Amino acid sequence: MKKLKILQEDIMKKIVFVFFILFVAVSVFAREKVESQTEGQIVVAFSGSACRDFCRDDLNQCKRNCNLLRSSAGSDLIVNSCVENCMDDYDRCIRKCD
Repeated sequence: MKKLKILQEDIMKKIVFVFFILFVAVSVFAREKVESQTEGQIVVAFSGSACRDFCRDDLNQCKRNCNLLRSSAGSDLIVNSCVENCMDDYDRCIRKCD
């Protein structure tokens, strides 16, 4: 009788563990799905000039981040590529403002 109770407890622990793992996996997947759907989107709920200001501020922050790469990477090629990506993001952002 005691062995049966221990066996039942072990099975319950394993079931709870499996459900916990599934919950974590589904939560991570759902969060990544939402982030991938909203990535790069701008909700234009303000004027065109405010939108352009937002894009410009975002560009400036991106360039500052690229300059931080210069001190750590020491390669202008990496920094130039980073700045090009910033400019591409800026162009996409500005197009959404119009």
